[in-house]
Amino acid sequence: MSGPEDERSGEGWASGPPMPGGVRAVQQRVMANKVAKGFNTTDVTLELCLLQGEIAEFFGAWRRGQPHAAQELADVAIYVMGLAGIAGVDLEAEIDAKMRVNERRRYQRQHGVMTRLPASPDTCAGRDAICERDGGWER
Repeated sequence: MSGPEDERSGEGWASGPPMPGGVRAVQQRVMANKVAKGFNTTDVTLELCLLQGEIAEFFGAWRRGQPHAAQELADVAIYVMGLAGIAGVDLEAEIDAKMRVNERRRYQRQHGVMTRLPASPDTCAGRDAICERDGGWER
């Protein structure tokens, strides 16, 4: 894992084979481990506080260029999956649905900041429910 001054191209990040079963299977493993170890499985507020701590640990390790930063980021993902389990959210289904929305969104750099453009009829064709939820489009 690189430090903050290194460029982030997004290339080369997947160095190993994918985990079998996808996000849903990993989420189930996370919850089974929480139950087996007696960790929190009911308190969303507590889990959010613990998640914040894991994010801070990742940031500190990443900022200092420490080799264990990747493990700290894995902890963040594990806490997110546990939080989803506690909240009764099928994270795999939600990620898939949200990525379909994000992939259709259009952005434009305005004053140095990427700004989301309103959806248009051609990007929303056949997807009225998602586009309405996503802010509709200008006519």
